[in-house]
Amino acid sequence: MSASRRGAAWCKTNLQRHPPVTQPRLAAPLYVYGPSGGGKSGVVCGVLDALGARHAILDCVTCCNPRSVFESALTQLNRHVPRASNGYTGWSPCDSEGAFVAGLQEAIAEFGRVVLVLENAMELERRPGLRTLLLSLETLCAAGAVWIVFVAESPWPEMHTASVFSSLVCVRFGGYTKGQLTTILALDAPSAADAHTAAYRDFLPLFIAYCWEICRDLHELRYLCRAAFYQWMQPVSKQWRP
Repeated sequence: MSASRRGAAWCKTNLQRHPPVTQPRLAAPLYVYGPSGGGKSGVVCGVLDALGARHAILDCVTCCNPRSVFESALTQLNRHVPRASNGYTGWSPCDSEGAFVAGLQEAIAEFGRVVLVLENAMELERRPGLRTLLLSLETLCAAGAVWIVFVAESPWPEMHTASVFSSLVCVRFGGYTKGQLTTILALDAPSAADAHTAAYRDFLPLFIAYCWEICRDLHELRYLCRAAFYQWMQPVSKQWRP
């Protein structure tokens, strides 16, 4: 069994015992935060897929106003796909909070409990009205019918005030250790047929030690590591060149 399937099986077996899953009325909005590239979104999506939960993934950066959040959420929950035959339109126009709540209630009546995942949730700091609405959905809709999951790199400033003193559950993802970063970056090693494979493995501890206090963002490190390795190998490559 692959690692992803084992992970999904673990999620399904263990998280079904978790109160927000087995007892929706006990569910509280979830705020997941930690360093970029730390696996927050992957874990959240993996859990939802393993549980078969109807959900929508909303990026608070690309969804730049409340209407785009409302329409994207309803389009995903209804699994509507914009295409040429429907004029590349969303599931339904939605330009007000009332219309959004009504659309959610229709989705709940048809599909049961739904989950809204808000990526880059720090952006909601600039849209307090939308944030308040999202935190109020468990009250505006049937109890436990909508579960909100916020994903961000850091908590909101003045967390209790920002969350309107709701029962927000915070989950922190710690950064990777040096050993974990080495293991992950080793996956980008040149192929076994490449003469530089062993050199890449020797280079990784040096690279991570140098970058440790400067940058721990996995996405940035993967890009920087490739560029730095080939620069590091240039003197040797020139010496070997016939």
